[in-house]
Amino acid sequence: MLQNVNVLAGVRVDYKLPWSIKNIVRQPSLLIHQDILTLLLQIHRVKKALQRLHKMYAFANKTYKHSRETERSFAVSYRLLRMTNIFHSHLTENVINTSTAEMRKKMAAADDVDAMASVHREFASRLERAVFLTPNLKPIYGAVISLLNLCLDFTHAWTEYEHTVLEATALPALDSHDQPASRPKPRRRCARRNSVSSSEDDEDSNERPPTSSNRGIHDVPIAKRLNDVQEQYDDLLSFLTAALRGMSRVGGEPTWEMLAERLEWDTGRR
Repeated sequence: MLQNVNVLAGVRVDYKLPWSIKNIVRQPSLLIHQDILTLLLQIHRVKKALQRLHKMYAFANKTYKHSRETERSFAVSYRLLRMTNIFHSHLTENVINTSTAEMRKKMAAADDVDAMASVHREFASRLERAVFLTPNLKPIYGAVISLLNLCLDFTHAWTEYEHTVLEATALPALDSHDQPASRPKPRRRCARRNSVSSSEDDEDSNERPPTSSNRGIHDVPIAKRLNDVQEQYDDLLSFLTAALRGMSRVGGEPTWEMLAERLEWDTGRR
């Protein structure tokens, strides 16, 4: 399972453009497009991980009584998924779609190739700034990446915790390759789970994550991890909304104020 979105920065797309297009779309602009693609891939990766986690909760809701930690984790995952959806819609709708529509209008009105190159250069620069890729916006970009990595940390921790429950189902789980793992047909589990010998427990512990029967042993660490995720999320979100509002007030993109407003709904400070 991919646990750090920074790895996706290694995914590159090479554009082999005709010479006529190269006169308009220059190499620096292509690099900006690549960075935006990377950010969209990172957000999409986190969305998929959180959505799969919700499938786990849906199955758990039908098969066994929720523990307190399960209910808390569902609330945390909902907040994380909501935040990720906000970023995705902001980038695709408020930034990329709007800027692209404006660029096309200017392209249609351009008098020559040089004017078209200038329009595209302006378009790429605006995108770069709007998605926090310029040097002066590195703290905001860093906070966004930290939030995305926090989401993956959370999904990995909770998937490990509930892995054995999912092994008895046909629903897809998050394995090391983020693909549904092949599993044998579900079998009824023996009720005398706690009566197995200590030697069997020692052998099994090296092969699989904790089971639902010995979940009590891990209640404290998973509870602490949930607390840590909530605290980090609140801190990062508070910093991000304050930074977005501050930059918007000193001549930044007007969409940043809108983004801060939407994110701030989840901080309880409105």
